[in-house]
Amino acid sequence: MKVYDVPDVIEALRRACDTKGHDYVYEKVDDKCLYVDASSGKLQPSCIAAYALVDMGVIGLADLQEWEDQAPTGIGRDMPVTVAALNALGAAQLLQDGGATWGEALKWVDENQHLAAFGSQLRWATAEVVEQRRHEGSLPPA
Repeated sequence: MKVYDVPDVIEALRRACDTKGHDYVYEKVDDKCLYVDASSGKLQPSCIAAYALVDMGVIGLADLQEWEDQAPTGIGRDMPVTVAALNALGAAQLLQDGGATWGEALKWVDENQHLAAFGSQLRWATAEVVEQRRHEGSLPPA
């Protein structure tokens, strides 16, 4: 069984950006970030993490919907995905939730993938970028 690592996540994030657009900005649903959009009656990936996880084939949308209130690092425990890959995916998710475009999230994770093995440093650095960009006015308020 293949075990997915950071480069696999980056490629899945790249395909998500190619699908939705690098300038795509996630819109919260009822002020919530969701993995799965069921509003049309058909399950669709909603956020950048869902696109990547489903693209890699590690979880289906129906199963992912059961994990709506969990961070990517929490839902990935039973998946063939390394902790570093989950940390990278979590960073992309945090940037998305902070208002970054998917292309910005991909670029930041790609350029900082060396931090993925160190989850707390990656989360701290990601949160710092979001706050700095928000202060500069290049990201909307949360």
